[in-house]
Amino acid sequence: MLNAVLPISDSDTHVLLATVESWTTLNGWFSDAGNLEVWIRQSDLKKLDFSHVWCLIRTD
Repeated sequence: MLNAVLPISDSDTHVLLATVESWTTLNGWFSDAGNLEVWIRQSDLKKLDFSHVWCLIRTD
């Protein structure tokens, strides 16, 4: 799924910038239970280009 919205080349990787859980401090923010994840390409992170990050809410 991440490759579909944030494609990478063979020499690149995805980097998880941040994850925020919603079971304690942010109780209920992301539905019943889930994590907000912020992803970026390694190549974009090296350039400090945050214009193409991807956020998703995981409930698994």
